[in-house]
Amino acid sequence: MIVMKFGGSSVANADRIKHVAEIIQAYKDERPVVVLSAMGDTTDHLLEAADMAVKGTVDIEKIEKLHIETEQKLGVSVPEIKELLAELKTLLTGISMLHELTKRTRDYLVSFGERMSVRMMSAYLCSLGTEAKAFDSWDIGFVSDSNYMAAELLDEVWQNIPKHLDGYKNGTSDEIPIVTGFIAKDKNGIITTLGRGGSDLSATMIGAAMRAKEIQTWKDVDGIMTTDPRIVKEARPVDEVTYEEAQELAMFGSQVLHPRSMIPCRKTGTPVRVKNSYNIKSRGTLIVEEHTGIRPLVTAITKVKNVTLIDIQSSRMLGAAGFLAHIFNQFLKWNISIDVIATSEVSVSLTVDGKTDLAGLIEDLKRVADVNVKTGKAIVTIICDASRSSVIIAKAFDGLSKEGINVQMISQGASKVNISMLVDTEQADKTVEAIHSVLFARFLGGLIMKIALVGYGKMGHMLEQSALSLGHSVVSTIDVFAPDAKVKISAGDSKALADAVDSSGADGIIEFTHPSSVLENIKTLLPLKIPMVVGTTGWNDKKDEVASLAAKCGGTIMTSANFSIGVNILYKIVEDAARLANKFSEYDAAIWEMHHNQKADSPSGTALEIANHLLSEFKRKNSIVTNEFKEKPLPSQLHVSSTRCGSVPGTHKVFFDCEADTIEITHTARSRKGFANGAVHALENLSSMLKEGRLKPGALYGMNDVFPELF
Repeated sequence: MIVMKFGGSSVANADRIKHVAEIIQAYKDERPVVVLSAMGDTTDHLLEAADMAVKGTVDIEKIEKLHIETEQKLGVSVPEIKELLAELKTLLTGISMLHELTKRTRDYLVSFGERMSVRMMSAYLCSLGTEAKAFDSWDIGFVSDSNYMAAELLDEVWQNIPKHLDGYKNGTSDEIPIVTGFIAKDKNGIITTLGRGGSDLSATMIGAAMRAKEIQTWKDVDGIMTTDPRIVKEARPVDEVTYEEAQELAMFGSQVLHPRSMIPCRKTGTPVRVKNSYNIKSRGTLIVEEHTGIRPLVTAITKVKNVTLIDIQSSRMLGAAGFLAHIFNQFLKWNISIDVIATSEVSVSLTVDGKTDLAGLIEDLKRVADVNVKTGKAIVTIICDASRSSVIIAKAFDGLSKEGINVQMISQGASKVNISMLVDTEQADKTVEAIHSVLFARFLGGLIMKIALVGYGKMGHMLEQSALSLGHSVVSTIDVFAPDAKVKISAGDSKALADAVDSSGADGIIEFTHPSSVLENIKTLLPLKIPMVVGTTGWNDKKDEVASLAAKCGGTIMTSANFSIGVNILYKIVEDAARLANKFSEYDAAIWEMHHNQKADSPSGTALEIANHLLSEFKRKNSIVTNEFKEKPLPSQLHVSSTRCGSVPGTHKVFFDCEADTIEITHTARSRKGFANGAVHALENLSSMLKEGRLKPGALYGMNDVFPELF
């Protein structure tokens, strides 16, 4: 079972209802429970009608017109909607006679929007041949307290919901439940509303109580973004966030889910997925208790404009107990919420909503302290791994310094997932842009990517760490043997490999598997036309074949024997040394390499690549020999030898030797990190250069092509 929640804009008119119905039908096999808000602006129109009724005029023309016209355009007749419209008119008539609108009556009034919306959708689905049934939430067990306009659900709801929906979940009923969001009834049977985030809360409550596979909330963007795309065009969807990160995003301005709605799913660990109703194939953003992979350095950047900064300083209370308690008691007295705070022994700086009336609070505070109020501020918040705050703050401040932006206050949240800073409101967008640029910066390519890793052994894990540390998301890890790979496939199952990568939403692939499978993997993945970097060696003799396939199918591939920047510098040093040694006939040359005993090919691809660079300048030699000698080698042969031992990451030595001396050039890899970072940077550059037209699709490229500035 899954729960699907659609907001008012998703069901605003007949066309949108048709589209949502298609989405529901596409997920029919998942046994969805659908939660709906009122159509479009219906709730606002209901409140407008209430204001008019208080003044003596009863008018439901806007509401009636929208729903009747929608019925007609959908080709359905829904008698229940006409009955509800009549009931609404009766209610408004009563309000007009009393000239009064209580909170209890207001809740009853706004409930009509959701109640008509679910009946409309249910009728339309049935007209398409899809069994569906409309439910008011109390029909499936939603019971709340009597705090009208901001009611809280009672604990018994956890037991009530399964009693009503277990039959559908278990397959004894096939009617898709279409349930009202936002509303409930109290113990006395009086309609209540659940306040801010009420529709999301309705969906998460059902999903958690039913232990659903996931709760889907459908928006108009591809999930949670790294920042507002209207500010930063390079903003990209975030693959995964935690409940805690999502709550912080909501608190600091991101329109994701209201923090209240997270409470039920956190109790049961039920995942929430933010999906795009305009792009069904998009994976969206998954909200979970803990990151399933390595925690990214930075998740997203958000902002809240028009906040007020209050600076409170009291030197006469230096060392006095209860200073902060006194300050906070004044905020409690005036029922004013604090957003961000920074303190010292005699001063407090904090922010509040810019719309807040502060007159009484400031008067009380001035009795014990000097108070300075500054308006027109903005909070910019970095949702991140705050345990690595030094790195994050250093990068962020470097970017802000270059833009001439001064931070007026900084606070690291106790949650350990956010760092907030205060700037002038007019600088808020520029601040977000500057921080996003440095925290999601790329080596040369300037891209944030969704990467699929084909091969998830030791190197695959290192590649994942590098990709995440550089701000990318790893959308899939695919392997035949690795138990922790997201997707396990059988050896040689090309279709499963192609499907796994294609369905992941990846816009880049890094392949690092085994010489025995690499060629078949390349042939399988190239037709997907997703830029691909291949780190597996042992297929040098097949490069012409791969280049031909790339040209034929339009796929793009980049490969190198070694992506380490240090090794590629070594290539150039060897070329220069070979060119000089070539001038002196007494010098001979040879290459030796040593790797860990799990390496499958010998000699290494890097050693062979070094040999090619050497031969390009050392003209006395024209061939490479790697076999065991029965007799002394020919002067024209370059001997490349290998050793396999222990867990050595990789050592390569180049020798130029004569009777007088030996020149030895050595590169020793201390870890696989250099290779991993280089491979990720290569994919960044490959993708960027394809987008910019500096490289053409349908070709096989090397390091020189994607790092022209370096090599």
